[in-house]
Amino acid sequence: MALRDFSVVGDYYLNLWGRGYDKNDYLKVLPHPDTRVEYKSSWLEWQEGQKDYKDGVYTEVGPDGSYYSSWGPDDTLEVTLTLSEANEIFIDGLGKVVAGSTENHSVYDDGFQLYNKSIQGPLLVADPGDTLKIKIVNDLEVNETYKYFGSTNLHTHGLHVSPLGKGDNVLISIDPGETWETEIKIPDDHFVGPDWYHPHLHGATNVQIAKGLVGMLLLQPSVEETSQLDFFSPVHDPVHWFGIQTWGLNQRERPASPNDPLNQDQGGGNYRIGTPIESYTDRFGNEVFTVSNADYIGYNYYPGELTYNPLYPSVEAEGYTEANNAALAMGGFIPPYGLGANGGVVENVIHTVNGQYNPTVPAEVGEWNLFGFLNQTVNTHQVIQLVREHKGNLSLEEFQVVAVDGDVAGAASQVLEFVTETPVMAPGGRMTIQHNFTKPGDYYFLANATKEILGDDAPAVANTNKVPLPSGDTYNGINDGHLIWGAQVLATVDVSGDAIDEKPAGPIPWDYIINEAVKIDSWISESKEKLASGELKQRSFVWDANISNAEQPINDSDPSTFEGVYTINGRFFGHSPEEQTVLAMPMLGTTEEWSIVNTSIGIGPFAWGEWHPFHIHQNDFVVTHLNGLPVEEITSYPANQLADTVLLGGQYLDGTQTPDNPYGQAASLVFDPAVGGLRPIEGATPFEAKIMMEFVDYPGAYVNHCHILFHEDAGMMQAVKVILNTDSNYVAVDGAKGNVALRLGSTPDLGFDLAPYGKKTKFNVAVGDVNHGKFFDTGSVYGFEYLKDANPNGRNGVSDNIADIVTIREKATKAGDYTIKIFDGDAVKQLSTGNYKLLTENAGGSPSVPVEGTNLSQLTPKAAALPATWGLTEYEGVTYIDTDEVNKAFTGQQAAAPINTDPSEIVKPEDADLSGVSKGQFVFSSADGKDKIFADEQAVSNINVNQFPQVSVDITYPVTGGTGRFKGASGEIVGYERGNFDPSSPAGYVGHLENFSSLVTGRKEEKITRKLANSSDVLLGKIKPFAGHHSENCKTSIAVGDIDGDGHADIIAGIGGPDMMPMVEIYSGADYSMMAKIMPFHHSKPTAINIAAGDVNSDNFVDIIIGQGNGGDGLVEAFDGRKIFEAQQADQVIDPMDGMAMGTSTAMYKGKFQPYGEDYTGAIDVASGYILPRPDNNIPDQIIQTSYANFTTLAVKQKSSEDNPSIKSFFYTGGGHVHATTVSEGDMEMSSMDGSSHSHSSNSDDMPRLAAALDPDQKLRSITGTFFDLGSTPDERGFGGLVAETNQNSQKLFYIDPNSLQDSDTSIFDHETINLA
Repeated sequence: MALRDFSVVGDYYLNLWGRGYDKNDYLKVLPHPDTRVEYKSSWLEWQEGQKDYKDGVYTEVGPDGSYYSSWGPDDTLEVTLTLSEANEIFIDGLGKVVAGSTENHSVYDDGFQLYNKSIQGPLLVADPGDTLKIKIVNDLEVNETYKYFGSTNLHTHGLHVSPLGKGDNVLISIDPGETWETEIKIPDDHFVGPDWYHPHLHGATNVQIAKGLVGMLLLQPSVEETSQLDFFSPVHDPVHWFGIQTWGLNQRERPASPNDPLNQDQGGGNYRIGTPIESYTDRFGNEVFTVSNADYIGYNYYPGELTYNPLYPSVEAEGYTEANNAALAMGGFIPPYGLGANGGVVENVIHTVNGQYNPTVPAEVGEWNLFGFLNQTVNTHQVIQLVREHKGNLSLEEFQVVAVDGDVAGAASQVLEFVTETPVMAPGGRMTIQHNFTKPGDYYFLANATKEILGDDAPAVANTNKVPLPSGDTYNGINDGHLIWGAQVLATVDVSGDAIDEKPAGPIPWDYIINEAVKIDSWISESKEKLASGELKQRSFVWDANISNAEQPINDSDPSTFEGVYTINGRFFGHSPEEQTVLAMPMLGTTEEWSIVNTSIGIGPFAWGEWHPFHIHQNDFVVTHLNGLPVEEITSYPANQLADTVLLGGQYLDGTQTPDNPYGQAASLVFDPAVGGLRPIEGATPFEAKIMMEFVDYPGAYVNHCHILFHEDAGMMQAVKVILNTDSNYVAVDGAKGNVALRLGSTPDLGFDLAPYGKKTKFNVAVGDVNHGKFFDTGSVYGFEYLKDANPNGRNGVSDNIADIVTIREKATKAGDYTIKIFDGDAVKQLSTGNYKLLTENAGGSPSVPVEGTNLSQLTPKAAALPATWGLTEYEGVTYIDTDEVNKAFTGQQAAAPINTDPSEIVKPEDADLSGVSKGQFVFSSADGKDKIFADEQAVSNINVNQFPQVSVDITYPVTGGTGRFKGASGEIVGYERGNFDPSSPAGYVGHLENFSSLVTGRKEEKITRKLANSSDVLLGKIKPFAGHHSENCKTSIAVGDIDGDGHADIIAGIGGPDMMPMVEIYSGADYSMMAKIMPFHHSKPTAINIAAGDVNSDNFVDIIIGQGNGGDGLVEAFDGRKIFEAQQADQVIDPMDGMAMGTSTAMYKGKFQPYGEDYTGAIDVASGYILPRPDNNIPDQIIQTSYANFTTLAVKQKSSEDNPSIKSFFYTGGGHVHATTVSEGDMEMSSMDGSSHSHSSNSDDMPRLAAALDPDQKLRSITGTFFDLGSTPDERGFGGLVAETNQNSQKLFYIDPNSLQDSDTSIFDHETINLA
């Protein structure tokens, strides 16, 4: 049989159901075999637009906005994406598809949602280092029934970028009528390959993507990244990117009949089941189809002969309710058509490529083609094969898989295997293959081939055994535990040209991806060694699906009704702080091994063995094992390659997993002919995937989730909050006199002092990553890439991922000065640990003097080095070079001249007399000569032939000692040098040299003196706050947090007192300019205030919490970071410097929040952090830490008891945001842009709710949220807690054991205490 002869439902069901219908009208595996649909693609238009790039001609915008590009010298891609509703779309190769009824129960058939009115959003093409500026215009309609469906946001699926603020932030909501500007900086060294973009608002993701909101995002290296584009040019070579979408179409109605195999409804109902697709021809000659109204996303399927009863094809069938209730009473269930687990394939869906139904792609014999598949569906799984049809025979082509997901580094593999099928491409995943055709003819990219089509050549994973049934003993496609995805040709390839005997050599990979592959290989090898020695954090997550756990009646149109069904470690991700999965909190600069286990199993009507594609945002990973099989052994699965999605199969029969099918035979109830019914399976084993993940560059909150997006919206999602490494963060109380005691979180038992002001000056302290210092800064010329690698926390963000220290005078000087000082945490860390980072840069000559009788010349470089760290501005040395090698360059040869301070190491002849030649040395020194580092040199000077040979030198300086700060120094310095070498010139050599080190040890400073703290190496900047706000009795407060989400912790300074109303000023951490003012408590009394900052509403904008001082009303107020950010935008009407207006418009709740009651008038300190338990396993009824930062208060200097604990932690339960579009006099109330009820403004219902409490059993002055280590093992690191100061000036750390359970009546947790010396 030819491909055209096969139907999607398979011959058995076609013959059984097709009586009375034209069988040719059923969906075919090969769509429209007699019609060629010309392949069209925005990518082809992009290639045409860039064809003259070598002449400097680049096209940024395609015809009719089909693409937007910053590829090439342009570093910014700007595009507006408008989301709108549509009633119809046109699919080339099919016809017009129109919306169904808005009156029925399904939300999936009432229209489409599109970007820029296109079935695929505009193609976005960029190269590493570019910035995406994407304006989102939400013109979707308000959905009065399902409140999330009209709101949206944007996710750049596959990018390793910041999740903060207006970056790739899926924790915000953009409501109908709103506009939001996203700005995403792509790292300079980002991997290249296929990614995509789509909405990701929890609760609405599935419906919006199913309705069409998708677009491709491709990262390609340009001439900026590699000079080797011609090896395989993304512009001129045949490259094809296929965006795959799935659409459900209405079927014809099947009338009831007593003998019908599917519909024997005694009430005579007609149902769209088991029939061909319905269509009609409109007056313009277009064939018109209607979106399916089937319950589950418009997908229809046969529940199977073991469970389906044709008397009850629908819940509306006569007698269904009574019969089903009887079945439920017996522990059973009668599934109507299209509900429950599967039996037959999804029978009414088509898969399109770039909005076309089986387009024909032209190709030439002998050319290497790159084909990339992007699975932009919500739940379709596909295994893709390339089939040749010739003279009635079907055969498989062998191709090479070069990428799984967005990293094409697989093309750099030394052994690219030829395979005949891809790994399973899960929803959200991508597969990229390369292939060279040796014969002309017709070829087909066939997804999910069955044994009926290909026999034993069909993919094993798509044809696993089920049970002996009349319909067959294999699934007719890929069974994901819920649905079976049938076979379909995605695209036809028409190959022309003369046949050749064998494929030519494959394309040579670009150096850019070779370097990427080498880096990944090195990281994985090192990580496996650390894992074996117990040095890696290991986490385990259990994913499960069980519909009996539903907490309310379920509705396929509303994923929230399935909350409780899809869980991670026994919990689901809901829409409030209390309904969340446990927050995972990895640390920057670490690698972790995650084991993700799927326990879903088909053991009855309510438990399905569903597959769950694990997908994580921001942070790609490497898959190491599937069901115990090393990835290296799995057919066609590239090893050591970055991915963002890995498929978790359901439970399987242990021993059935193979390299060809690592998912094995699904475990479920089986039909036993001996008993004529079902019996339990034996040997069921949960599916397990192991992955390695490195956390670098970006702190902030993002998510991992199941990429069957209905499951995600139903709660199968977990927040991940990446924090600074505890070895780069500080533990400190928030007030001090003279000196502040600081501790690194990794060693809280080791303290040191910092003196920012005078000996008796009182000041307040805050800790956060404000800005980068000058250590390993981006100003580095040649060594920048190496310097980035020297920071394990990453340097692709805007800061250095090391916490800084911010101080403010508690009271003003006589001149009214409250100076804020920002100290570089990197410098402070170096001083306190004695582990110094060096960076010097100089340009100068290096005189050359021959050493008589040898091959050597003595070099004596000397130069002032600016810029330099730790004052090491002087650089000089004596070293030796092999002159014979240098002279080769002048005879037209490449030269590699060794350099060494020990001439005996490189002298020729080896027995030459060096008795009069002294050993050399290099000295790095301060201008005053007090601080010096002595070092040897070992280097090789690579000299490229030119009129004046160009020199490239990689240098190693073993440190031999030092003076001053570097007395007894050890370690190693590395240098990178570029220049010109001309022995005939007086200077001999002129070059540019950078030296750096993160390995030099020197003196530890137990006290960083005022002079040292205020030196240029340590002090980042100063701010003069509160101009015009001064009172002798007022006091200040300070906090830091990234209010505007730009990656810099902003500085929040407060002032107030008994004779002055409080005021807060917010300064940018990026440039220290004032961002806004807020006047809190303006309906209350003048008091001092205490400030904290934390993301209490979990939207990646830090919020501000403020507690009143003594003599107030015991109030605590909070202010929304996103609203503060929005108030600074040009289109807002509120002046951000109007403290009264800002205080009203950004308040997170209305009414009075008095955590200690109406009668309390004492001071309240506030803190934010992540102190609640984060257990590995589900503990019923335990209050846990979620992505919502703690909103914590302290009754200052008050007795604490179990009845009245002094420390209380709250959940903020409000959400959403508003825009200032109208302002009324008086209360300055704000209304949303469109006045719709779903745009949340602050109200009394948003009041914080008590989550937990601590009884410290002593009076405390202050509390501050922090992170610290209990020990050095991975499981002892990264605990969240509170650092507190007692009335007796002692400092303590409080933390809660992860397995602790709060008291059910008081919510008090038992806590652990660490006394800090």
